[in-house]
Amino acid sequence: MGMVLRQGHHFVEIYHPDRWYNIFGVHDREDVMFKGWYWEVGCPAVLEAVDRLSFVDPELDLWVTPDGSRTVLDEDEFVGLSRDGETRRQAEAAREGLESFF
Repeated sequence: MGMVLRQGHHFVEIYHPDRWYNIFGVHDREDVMFKGWYWEVGCPAVLEAVDRLSFVDPELDLWVTPDGSRTVLDEDEFVGLSRDGETRRQAEAAREGLESFF
């Protein structure tokens, strides 16, 4: 994808309790330059305690560069996992919605 993640990169993380994705804004560790968006398709996040958040990751993600180029990630893993029909349908719908967002 033309980007290397390194220890110390900055992530701005947004979790949704009612949407089938989480969003991570990725910034370079050295100059804090924006690298892109990592959209992680997954079951809605659940706040279990003040310091504990959980969600199920069906292994389907979308990387979006600052110029709007998109790459679907982990599609092979998603297809190979045994997920119930509703989880699979919601994850695919979320990915399609995210792709049309840009």
